[in-house]
Parts: sequence; structure tokens; C-alpha cells
Amino acid sequence: MAKRQRTSKRKTEQQDDLHQRLTPAELAAKCTDAGQPVTEQQIRAIAERSGLLDDNDTLDLAEYTAFLIQELYGSAKRKT
Repeated sequence: MAKRQRTSKRKTEQQDDLHQRLTPAELAAKCTDAGQPVTEQQIRAIAERSGLLDDNDTLDLAEYTAFLIQELYGSAKRKT
């Protein structure tokens, strides 16, 4: 039973990491640290266009990623 609780806790932590809320500036800094330099303005433009910014000027990382994937594959489908 203890093992199940640890597994559940890990899943919750992973979900929390996936659904963390970041400001555009924080996300830009993480991307740049990971070797993909982007600006806060680039992230903010996408987040505003997609309606992903909340009243606290943050976005859900999973929702933002899903939007980018949809844009990528949507664009690819239109080209074929």
C-alpha cells in the first residue's frame, strides 16, 4: 500500500510539473536555459493570440505546449 501511495504522489508531482503556471518571462527564461532562446514578447504574442493568458498574466505549460503542437500539425496538414 505504501508503494501505491508513493506512485500516486509521483504522478501528482508530475501532473503539477506539467500544469505549472508560468509568466511569459519565466517560460522564456526556461527555454533559453534549455538552449532554445526565445523572448518574452514571442511567448506573450502566442499566448495572447491563443487566449491562454489568465488574469494573473500566467499560462498553463501543458495548454501552451498543446496549442503549439496543434499549430504545428495543423500547418503541416494544410501544406499536404
